[in-house]
Amino acid sequence: IGKALRHKNCKLNHLDINDNNIGVDGAKYIDEALRHENCKLTKLSIGDNNIGNEGAKYIGEALAHKNCKLTHLNMHRNNIGDEGSKYIYEALGHKNC
Repeated sequence: IGKALRHKNCKLNHLDINDNNIGVDGAKYIDEALRHENCKLTKLSIGDNNIGNEGAKYIGEALAHKNCKLTHLNMHRNNIGDEGSKYIYEALGHKNC
């Protein structure tokens, strides 16, 4: 999915991959895709994927990247604690988000 989202012909703007247990590795791929200039995603649902604090860090970094176009993000029930929440909170305050 991450590779497809980076392809120049990809027109996908909404992705719902809730409850797929993508874990930290999946969060890394989503991070890479969201940072890519060809990615057109504006809505992303990644709930119930067990990404934890480390995965939240990757998503937070992507949110703050200049190429990220997300306007809606659903990350419910991902075992994210205070540390992971901090990454998301800081990203939401970034000028590029």
